[in-house]
Amino acid sequence: MKKLPLGLLLIVLFCARATAAGFDCELASSVQEKLICANPELSELDSQIGAAYQIALNQLEGAVLTRMTLAQSRWLRNTRNRCQTAACLLTVYKKRLNEMDPASDNSISCEEMRTYPENIFTKPQDLGSGHVSPVQVDYRCPESLSSLPFMQKLLRLAEQIHGPDGPQECSGSIVYAIRRHYEFDLAGAGFFPQSLKPAPAQFMSVASDDKFSLYFRHWGEQSHRNLVRYREFFAEYSRAQASLALHFQRQFQLSRSDAKTRAESAVFLVAQRAAGSFSRGTVIPDSALLRLLRTATSTPAAIRQAIERGANSGPYSDGELEQALRVALVHERPLAVVKSITERIDLDYLRSHDNASEPLLSLAVRNQASLDYLLRLVKGHGQVNLRNGFGETALFYAVGHGRHAAVKSLIGAGADVNLAYRTSAELQAEPLTCVFPVLEDTRRTALMHAAQHSDVNMLALLVAAGAVTAATDDREQNAMDYAVRANRPHNQAWLRAQGLRQTTQ
Repeated sequence: MKKLPLGLLLIVLFCARATAAGFDCELASSVQEKLICANPELSELDSQIGAAYQIALNQLEGAVLTRMTLAQSRWLRNTRNRCQTAACLLTVYKKRLNEMDPASDNSISCEEMRTYPENIFTKPQDLGSGHVSPVQVDYRCPESLSSLPFMQKLLRLAEQIHGPDGPQECSGSIVYAIRRHYEFDLAGAGFFPQSLKPAPAQFMSVASDDKFSLYFRHWGEQSHRNLVRYREFFAEYSRAQASLALHFQRQFQLSRSDAKTRAESAVFLVAQRAAGSFSRGTVIPDSALLRLLRTATSTPAAIRQAIERGANSGPYSDGELEQALRVALVHERPLAVVKSITERIDLDYLRSHDNASEPLLSLAVRNQASLDYLLRLVKGHGQVNLRNGFGETALFYAVGHGRHAAVKSLIGAGADVNLAYRTSAELQAEPLTCVFPVLEDTRRTALMHAAQHSDVNMLALLVAAGAVTAATDDREQNAMDYAVRANRPHNQAWLRAQGLRQTTQ
């Protein structure tokens, strides 16, 4: 319970008696109190204002609380208590209720956010749980974080990470509600940053071990593509945070330290959006071995020593060593470092166990020596054609990265050049709709992938290995459609020479 100065306390007590729905009508003495007791509509309005005011008292603090209590006192003295008729009271009560609870008319405008930010953003608003919101909100006000120019790149990156191949939330109508609450929070951060909850301390720093920091690090290490997005997102995250701190200083006359704290909380909203609805209980703290592997100067000898020391709970398990191997591969550590880990993993485990979100071999395609070494270790055990949730194999990653030598190695090890993304029907038939709510390019082949992301030599390499040029995806698009979409004229010319034409115009 907050302790108020005596003067404010008297104001609060006066306001509480004057506006509470439960004041004793038998003791009503003023004209206004008697009119309220005699009119059910006025009594209900009085009750609503009392409830809105009590919520404000519980939520606000400091200068904002002082401003609210003084405003209520002035309204009582200069507006309500000057009314001598029920009609007058009805008018001023309705206006005051809209001031204290702008959503009472099921609509919140930009102008209301500017005028009554503490009344709007210090209490929950009913934005619904499905397609429709009971309260209609102007989400795209100029003051909202969603409209500030220096926030645009970070917001776009968050949506890319949140997209079909990033962290996800379940599909269904709830995604609309989640989006509305996110937009509302962005508006709140822009209009009233004092309402923001603190972000985790040292979020995304090397030393941070909060659930979000750990989750993003682990997500970033699931694939090379994730790692690129991870680094880009948090580089922009730091830039946007610095710009927002300056904006808060100027716009709200906050101190430098307070503005920095509010900016940290505000950009954390965007990080939460990017993360989706990952399960906090599944995030495992980093081991000393993982932290060492993220250091570019880590040596094979240091890795062996860390493995010998083990984790706090004892020796590293094969599963923990496999995770360490994945971190080494995605960070493109030298072959000697990779070997220092694999020499301690049971090979039968490594050859038969790959239930992570990305095939192990896909992480090695950017390091030819490591890829060839792993292909020899797992030869004949089917790992070359393992797929992720979408259906991508290591071959797709090698094609996407333009690694011709890696593609040759994978094909030589038995990679199926016609193995495609899973079909839309396959994905919908399995409990994956919470993982991939937005499905695009299902049943895409490696040749289509090359037509969009690589060059003529890659196309020729795949066709020579048996890739079917006429294959189409779930939208009946072929490799030529992908080459046209990506504006790759050389790929288009080569495919045209193979007799391929667009299926869509």
